[in-house]
Parts: sequence; structure tokens; C-alpha cells
Amino acid sequence: MHLKPILLLAALGILASCKGEKAEDTTEDKTLAKTEAKPAPGFTALKHSNKALILANSLTLFNKDKSPKSTVSKLYGLIVDLDSISDRRFALGKIDDECQEYNFAYANSLKIKGWIHGKYVYQYLHDDRDTVFTLQGTEFRLYATKTLNMGVTNNGDLTFCGEENPVVLYNSKTKAEALVVIEPHDDYAKSTYMVLDAFDGWEDKITGSFLL
Repeated sequence: MHLKPILLLAALGILASCKGEKAEDTTEDKTLAKTEAKPAPGFTALKHSNKALILANSLTLFNKDKSPKSTVSKLYGLIVDLDSISDRRFALGKIDDECQEYNFAYANSLKIKGWIHGKYVYQYLHDDRDTVFTLQGTEFRLYATKTLNMGVTNNGDLTFCGEENPVVLYNSKTKAEALVVIEPHDDYAKSTYMVLDAFDGWEDKITGSFLL
């Protein structure tokens, strides 16, 4: 009988077919792995003209691939011009929290010039909390500021992320701008500067001014 050789040939044919399918699957997996490659660690610069207050004594300057290159000190309270920001927000270190993600910003001033992480960079908001008042013939302006994170709202929706809004005072007579410094009045209000904060659904606002 020729039955055994026929069965053997059939078994070899099935085995060869299985091996071929396995090889095809492996090729598909490799192709899929290539298409799912992680994006580059850097960012694209977007034009963004504004002013910002720095509330850190020292900041690291970064390259556009987010690698650090140098440190600049004695910056606390400095007002700088912003030229650009990154197209995305990033957290420094292994932090999985959108509230801790900030844009990088390109600061341009005599003391610091380059890309800095936005955690301690408070840009002017130019919103309805800005206040203009006149005292003894001199016009003053108060600007609320915020860091370069998502904030309490994103595209009109509440994020439940915290937000602090320090205030900058502009004197039209001297052309000077500076953080409004205050003395804490009790153990519960330990901030050393004035804020006009916004939280989930409410915000601080100045309703009047007078000389003491």
C-alpha cells in the first residue's frame, strides 16, 4: 500500500504551511512595531509674544530636544519678554500628571535668553482681572499672571488643576513693572506676594482702590 507515504507527504505539507504563516506573522509584527515608534523627545516652537514674571532664583536653559545646557541664577522677580512657546506641554522627570505639565518658553532679556521650562514662568493673562486705577495723577495697572500649565480650564472645561495668579504692578510714571510684595497677616495666608487667583468656577477681582 502507498498510504503511509501519502500521509507523510500531507503532514509535511501542513507543517510547511504553518511555518510559512508564522514567518508572515513575524514580519507583520515587525512592521507594526516600526509604525508605532515613539515621537521625538523635542518640540516645535510656536510664536508667542507676551511678558512673564519669573518666580525662581535660578532656572535651567534647555535645548529644543529638552536637554539641559546651562543654569542662570538671581532671577527671582525678573520680568522678561517671551518670544515663543513649545507646541506641547511637558513634565520634568517621571511624572504622570497633566496638571504638572508646562510649555517651554523662549525668554528674551538682558539677564536670561533661551528656552526655559514654564513651571516658574508666570505670563501675563490680559483677562478681566487686569485693573487700571489712578492715584495722585499717576496711572497704575495690575496684571494677573499664570504659569504655562493647563490651568483651571482647558477649552472651556474645568480641569481641577490648581492655579496661582501672582500680580504685577505697572507704574506709568516710572515705566517700572514689579511683583506686588505683601506681608502675611496670619498663619493661614503665608504668601509673600499678592495674588488674584481663579479656581473651579470663581476668581478674585479688585473692586476699588484708595490711599492709606
